[in-house]
Amino acid sequence: MAEPFKAPLVRRPSVIDQHLAQLLQAVSIEVQAGNELIEDGILSQLVELLATDRAEKAAEIIAEMAKSEDNRITFIQQEVIPPLVELVQSSEAHVLRQACRALGNMCFESQTGRQIVLTERGIPALASRLKELQPRCETSKGENEIHYMLCGCLHTICMDHDEVQKEAVSHGMVPQLMEYLKYSTDPNVLRFSLNIIATLFDLGDDG
Repeated sequence: MAEPFKAPLVRRPSVIDQHLAQLLQAVSIEVQAGNELIEDGILSQLVELLATDRAEKAAEIIAEMAKSEDNRITFIQQEVIPPLVELVQSSEAHVLRQACRALGNMCFESQTGRQIVLTERGIPALASRLKELQPRCETSKGENEIHYMLCGCLHTICMDHDEVQKEAVSHGMVPQLMEYLKYSTDPNVLRFSLNIIATLFDLGDDG
Protein backbone atom coordinates (compact mmCIF):
# COMPACT_ATOMS: atom_id res chain seq x y z
CA MET A 1 0.00 0.00 0.00
CA ALA A 2 1.40 3.34 -1.04
CA GLU A 3 2.40 5.86 1.60
CA PRO A 4 0.04 8.85 1.79
CA PHE A 5 1.47 12.05 0.35
CA LYS A 6 2.83 14.42 2.95
CA ALA A 7 3.29 18.05 2.05
CA PRO A 8 6.71 19.44 2.98
CA LEU A 9 6.82 21.46 6.15
CA VAL A 10 7.04 25.17 5.46
CA ARG A 11 8.28 27.40 8.25
CA ARG A 12 5.88 30.28 8.48
CA PRO A 13 7.34 33.56 9.70
CA SER A 14 6.35 34.45 13.24
CA VAL A 15 4.19 37.42 14.05
CA ILE A 16 7.30 39.28 15.26
CA ASP A 17 9.12 38.61 11.97
CA GLN A 18 6.11 39.84 10.03
CA HIS A 19 5.91 43.01 12.11
CA LEU A 20 9.63 43.67 11.65
CA ALA A 21 9.30 43.26 7.89
CA GLN A 22 6.41 45.73 7.88
CA LEU A 23 8.36 48.19 10.03
CA LEU A 24 11.36 48.00 7.72
CA GLN A 25 9.20 48.60 4.68
CA ALA A 26 7.49 51.58 6.33
CA VAL A 27 10.68 53.35 7.46
CA SER A 28 12.40 52.64 4.13
CA ILE A 29 9.62 54.40 2.24
CA GLU A 30 9.04 57.38 4.50
CA VAL A 31 11.29 58.94 7.14
CA GLN A 32 8.27 60.38 8.94
CA ALA A 33 7.14 56.83 9.69
CA GLY A 34 10.25 56.37 11.81
CA ASN A 35 9.43 59.49 13.83
CA GLU A 36 5.95 58.15 14.52
CA LEU A 37 7.33 54.78 15.58
CA ILE A 38 9.62 56.44 18.12
CA GLU A 39 6.63 58.33 19.52
CA ASP A 40 4.81 55.00 19.83
CA GLY A 41 7.62 53.61 21.97
CA ILE A 42 8.95 51.08 19.45
CA LEU A 43 12.59 52.04 19.99
CA SER A 44 13.03 50.23 23.31
CA GLN A 45 11.68 47.05 21.72
CA LEU A 46 14.13 47.32 18.84
CA VAL A 47 17.02 47.76 21.27
CA GLU A 48 15.93 44.63 23.14
CA LEU A 49 15.90 42.71 19.85
CA LEU A 50 19.54 43.66 19.22
CA ALA A 51 20.45 41.02 21.81
CA THR A 52 18.43 38.27 20.11
CA ASP A 53 18.53 36.24 16.91
CA ARG A 54 16.58 39.07 15.28
CA ALA A 55 19.48 41.49 15.73
CA GLU A 56 20.06 41.86 11.98
CA LYS A 57 16.53 43.05 11.24
CA ALA A 58 16.41 45.33 14.30
CA ALA A 59 19.74 46.93 13.35
CA GLU A 60 18.56 47.35 9.76
CA ILE A 61 15.43 49.18 10.91
CA ILE A 62 17.50 51.41 13.21
CA ALA A 63 19.89 52.14 10.33
CA GLU A 64 16.99 53.29 8.16
CA MET A 65 15.49 55.40 10.92
CA ALA A 66 18.89 56.97 11.68
CA LYS A 67 18.85 58.68 8.29
CA SER A 68 16.73 61.34 10.03
CA GLU A 69 18.66 63.88 12.13
CA ASP A 70 15.85 64.08 14.68
CA ASN A 71 15.89 60.31 15.07
CA ARG A 72 19.69 60.30 15.48
CA ILE A 73 19.40 62.71 18.38
CA THR A 74 16.76 60.53 20.02
CA PHE A 75 18.81 57.37 19.48
CA ILE A 76 21.83 58.97 21.13
CA GLN A 77 19.73 60.11 24.08
CA GLN A 78 18.21 56.62 24.42
CA GLU A 79 21.65 54.94 24.38
CA VAL A 80 21.15 52.92 21.20
CA ILE A 81 24.86 53.09 20.28
CA PRO A 82 26.32 50.79 23.00
CA PRO A 83 24.41 47.65 21.94
CA LEU A 84 25.32 48.33 18.32
CA VAL A 85 29.01 48.50 19.29
CA GLU A 86 28.60 45.08 20.90
CA LEU A 87 27.14 43.73 17.65
CA VAL A 88 30.34 44.69 15.82
CA GLN A 89 31.84 41.57 17.42
CA SER A 90 29.19 39.31 15.86
CA SER A 91 30.50 36.29 13.99
CA GLU A 92 27.58 36.55 11.57
CA ALA A 93 28.44 38.64 8.53
CA HIS A 94 24.89 39.88 7.93
CA VAL A 95 24.62 41.11 11.54
CA LEU A 96 27.98 42.87 11.36
CA ARG A 97 26.96 44.52 8.10
CA GLN A 98 23.79 46.04 9.56
CA ALA A 99 25.49 47.01 12.84
CA CYS A 100 28.15 48.95 10.90
CA ARG A 101 25.51 50.57 8.75
CA ALA A 102 23.49 51.63 11.79
CA LEU A 103 26.55 53.01 13.59
CA GLY A 104 27.66 54.90 10.50
CA ASN A 105 24.24 56.48 10.04
CA MET A 106 24.02 57.28 13.76
CA CYS A 107 27.35 59.14 13.68
CA PHE A 108 26.69 61.08 10.49
CA GLU A 109 27.42 64.74 11.29
CA SER A 110 27.18 63.88 15.00
CA GLN A 111 30.15 64.60 17.24
CA THR A 112 28.15 63.29 20.19
CA GLY A 113 27.59 59.99 18.45
CA ARG A 114 31.28 59.69 17.60
CA GLN A 115 32.23 60.45 21.19
CA ILE A 116 29.92 57.70 22.46
CA VAL A 117 31.48 55.19 20.05
CA LEU A 118 34.88 56.22 21.38
CA THR A 119 33.77 55.95 25.02
CA GLU A 120 32.19 52.54 24.42
CA ARG A 121 35.48 51.19 23.01
CA GLY A 122 34.00 51.05 19.54
CA ILE A 123 37.25 51.97 17.80
CA PRO A 124 39.20 48.96 19.13
CA ALA A 125 36.25 46.74 18.21
CA LEU A 126 36.11 48.08 14.67
CA ALA A 127 39.89 47.93 14.33
CA SER A 128 39.82 44.29 15.41
CA ARG A 129 37.24 43.42 12.74
CA LEU A 130 39.13 45.46 10.16
CA LYS A 131 42.24 43.38 10.81
CA GLU A 132 40.36 40.08 11.04
CA LEU A 133 38.53 40.63 7.75
CA GLN A 134 41.29 42.36 5.81
CA PRO A 135 41.73 40.88 2.32
CA ARG A 136 44.81 38.83 1.52
CA CYS A 137 43.92 38.21 -2.10
CA GLU A 138 41.49 39.62 -4.63
CA THR A 139 38.10 39.95 -2.92
CA SER A 140 34.74 38.38 -3.75
CA LYS A 141 31.41 40.22 -4.01
CA GLY A 142 30.33 39.07 -0.54
CA GLU A 143 33.59 40.20 1.01
CA ASN A 144 33.33 43.54 -0.75
CA GLU A 145 29.91 44.13 0.82
CA ILE A 146 31.27 43.59 4.33
CA HIS A 147 34.35 45.71 3.63
CA TYR A 148 32.16 48.47 2.20
CA MET A 149 30.01 48.70 5.35
CA LEU A 150 32.99 48.41 7.69
CA CYS A 151 35.10 51.04 5.93
CA GLY A 152 32.10 53.30 5.39
CA CYS A 153 31.29 53.15 9.09
CA LEU A 154 34.88 53.99 10.03
CA HIS A 155 34.97 56.82 7.50
CA THR A 156 31.95 58.48 9.12
CA ILE A 157 33.10 57.92 12.70
CA CYS A 158 36.64 59.24 12.09
CA MET A 159 35.44 62.41 10.40
CA ASP A 160 36.31 65.67 12.23
CA HIS A 161 37.04 64.06 15.60
CA ASP A 162 40.68 64.21 16.75
CA GLU A 163 40.26 61.81 19.67
CA VAL A 164 38.67 59.17 17.49
CA GLN A 165 41.41 59.61 14.91
CA LYS A 166 44.16 59.24 17.52
CA GLU A 167 42.50 56.07 18.77
CA ALA A 168 42.29 54.74 15.22
CA VAL A 169 46.01 55.39 14.66
CA SER A 170 46.95 53.79 17.96
CA HIS A 171 45.12 50.61 16.96
CA GLY A 172 46.99 50.30 13.68
CA MET A 173 44.27 51.20 11.23
CA VAL A 174 46.58 52.78 8.66
CA PRO A 175 48.58 49.60 7.81
CA GLN A 176 45.36 47.59 7.93
CA LEU A 177 43.68 49.93 5.44
CA MET A 178 46.73 49.71 3.19
CA GLU A 179 45.89 46.02 2.76
CA TYR A 180 42.41 47.00 1.61
CA LEU A 181 43.94 49.32 -0.97
CA LYS A 182 46.17 46.49 -2.13
CA TYR A 183 43.55 43.80 -2.62
CA SER A 184 40.02 45.24 -2.68
CA THR A 185 38.18 45.27 -6.00
CA ASP A 186 35.38 47.57 -4.81
CA PRO A 187 35.86 51.24 -5.79
CA ASN A 188 33.83 52.39 -2.78
CA VAL A 189 36.06 50.45 -0.38
CA LEU A 190 39.11 51.94 -2.06
CA ARG A 191 37.64 55.44 -1.78
CA PHE A 192 36.75 55.07 1.90
CA SER A 193 40.14 53.56 2.70
CA LEU A 194 42.01 56.36 0.96
CA ASN A 195 39.94 59.02 2.67
CA ILE A 196 40.44 57.51 6.13
CA ILE A 197 44.19 57.17 5.58
CA ALA A 198 44.40 60.78 4.36
CA THR A 199 42.45 61.95 7.42
CA LEU A 200 44.74 60.06 9.79
CA PHE A 201 47.86 61.38 8.06
CA ASP A 202 46.47 64.91 8.34
CA LEU A 203 46.17 64.36 12.08
CA GLY A 204 49.87 63.56 12.22
CA ASP A 205 50.70 66.70 10.26
CA ASP A 206 48.64 68.83 12.63
CA GLY A 207 50.32 67.28 15.66
